[in-house]
Amino acid sequence: MKYKREINDNPIIQIIILSTMCKIGKAVRYDDLMNIIFENCNINYGEFQIALEHLIEIGYITKSHDLSGCDVFCVLPEGRESNQFLEGSLPVYIKEPIAKYIAPYFHEEESRQKVRAEIEEIRPGEYNAILSVYDDDTLALMKLEFYAGSRSEAMKIAKNFDHDPENIYRKILNILVGETDDSENG
Repeated sequence: MKYKREINDNPIIQIIILSTMCKIGKAVRYDDLMNIIFENCNINYGEFQIALEHLIEIGYITKSHDLSGCDVFCVLPEGRESNQFLEGSLPVYIKEPIAKYIAPYFHEEESRQKVRAEIEEIRPGEYNAILSVYDDDTLALMKLEFYAGSRSEAMKIAKNFDHDPENIYRKILNILVGETDDSENG
C-alpha cells in the first residue's frame, strides 16, 4: 500500500532511493527506479530528481546509459556501506511496500526481456528484423534474422513476433523437428 503523505525531506528521499537500489541488487534503469518508488511513496518528482542527483554527486551511485540511451544507475560500494547504516532509519511502512513490490516488478520485466524483437538497418533504406527468445540473459533458444526490405515491413515483423512469441516459437520448433501442431489439425 502506497504511503500517502508526501515525503519532501531530501535526506529521507535519498535513503529511499539508496535502499531501493540496494534491494534491487543490480543496475537499474531510471524509469524502473521511478516506477518502483512512485508506486509506493508519494514523492514530488522535482524532489526525487534533486535527491538522485545528490547521490551521484557524493559518489554513492553512478549514472550511465544503456544501448537504447536510457539512463541506468548503479550503487557504488560507498553507497552500499552507507545504506547499511542509514536504511534502519526508514519507517517500516515505507520500506516494506517497496521490498514487496521489487520482486514481482523485475520478474515481469525479465519475462519481457526474454523475448526480443528488434530492427536493424543493414544498408541505407534496407532493414532486417531480428527475433529472439532467451531462456535467460545468455542462452538463446531461438534467434532468427529476416531480411524485410523496408523499415515498415521490418517493424511489422517485429511487432507481430512480439505480440505472440511463444506461439511462433512453438510452431517453428514443431516444423523443424517434423511434428504436427494438433491445434491446426483439429
